[in-house]
Amino acid sequence: MRLPPLCERLVLSYRWDQVDLELFRLLPNPPGPDLSGLLAGITGDEALWEALLPAGYIQFGRGPDVDHDPVCFDTKARTKTKDHGIVKIDHEEIYCKDRIKVVATLALSFEQLVLETIERAEKKGRAV
Repeated sequence: MRLPPLCERLVLSYRWDQVDLELFRLLPNPPGPDLSGLLAGITGDEALWEALLPAGYIQFGRGPDVDHDPVCFDTKARTKTKDHGIVKIDHEEIYCKDRIKVVATLALSFEQLVLETIERAEKKGRAV
């Protein structure tokens, strides 16, 4: 499974620690010779990884602040531009009931999520 093109450009061009963007937190993409740090963040929670990937979800973030629900690309909701819908999944449903429960659709695409995040920051007078 491939990441949406905009996300691929982001992770290949920039490095960051975990970033809280109020609606969600991006998993870290730390400095290094490759993307192993990002991959460790995506696959680090074995229970989530093993439940999400076969169901068509790729985690790239978490809920805001202390919310541990994974924020994922929904690879089943693919756009014409090879982008994916963005959903938040209840982590406790995975841990306690071994099932996937989407609790929110955050955006219809990663590009839409990025644009809305920038717009929210501009309204508050902050740079992203």
